[in-house]
Amino acid sequence: MLGLLIAAYVYLLREGLGARLAARGGPLYVFFYNKWFFDELYQATFVRAAKFLGDLFWKGGDQKIIDGLGPDGVSAVSYAVGRGTGRLQTGYVYHYAFVMLLGVAGLLTYALWAWNA
Repeated sequence: MLGLLIAAYVYLLREGLGARLAARGGPLYVFFYNKWFFDELYQATFVRAAKFLGDLFWKGGDQKIIDGLGPDGVSAVSYAVGRGTGRLQTGYVYHYAFVMLLGVAGLLTYALWAWNA
């Protein structure tokens, strides 16, 4: 009721008083104009805390733990293995034939050892 009476006085009985009060820009006007600073208070209490938790879970949990051990970790190991084995590939057929000969000799040795044991 009090607000209704004040609004009627300012805007109906004393026309132009609202514009003069707004032009003067006192502390009460600034307080009401900025919606009791509710947005700033909400930002300081809830939004910052939620942003902090979101960054913590994103950077600490998702990027370091989930991606680090999952797809990024697996791809890094695969890349390292690929670079290591790529050095073994020379492109010369006699190198590949020699490695196959070593493999066949190794398999024959294992077969003879397992058969005689």
